[in-house]
Amino acid sequence: MAPLAKSMKPSELAVSIVFDEMATKKHLDYNKALDKIDGLTSKGKVANQAMVLMARGVASKWKQAIGYFLAKSTLSPEDTATVLSLAVRKLREIGFHIISVVCDQASSNMKTLKMLGASLDITDTRHEAHCIAVDGRKIPIIFDVPHLIKCVRNNVKKHGLKVSYVLYSRL
Repeated sequence: MAPLAKSMKPSELAVSIVFDEMATKKHLDYNKALDKIDGLTSKGKVANQAMVLMARGVASKWKQAIGYFLAKSTLSPEDTATVLSLAVRKLREIGFHIISVVCDQASSNMKTLKMLGASLDITDTRHEAHCIAVDGRKIPIIFDVPHLIKCVRNNVKKHGLKVSYVLYSRL
């Protein structure tokens, strides 16, 4: 168990892994301490996207970025699946209990989750249909609520909302 995990209460070891991508400005900097150029992808291209992973306490208020990955466009679902699986393994190794994985419903995220064993079919009522599997252990998926609300708002703006209702009166 890692020193940080040893100093935490058992309830503080329950975490969600949150991951999301964001656009970044194309920018290169020389990192003098590491003698390298920051802002390039692993393939040497100028990055304009970053995928960030964060561990977040479930029963306690703490969060910690655990990794970021630069990409020319979006990180591939295969690479995201690899990174997510590695994050789960590493957090388990140091004593954390992964309670859930949280992300938005971007098409690349959906492909990643399917690659890790989730069916994501809303008619599939099996518990494990909405879980990923890493080393044979199931982890439930939670879609990011603010993104879900934003999707509803965008669809209402685009397609409108028709509501029919019946007025009831007491007799």
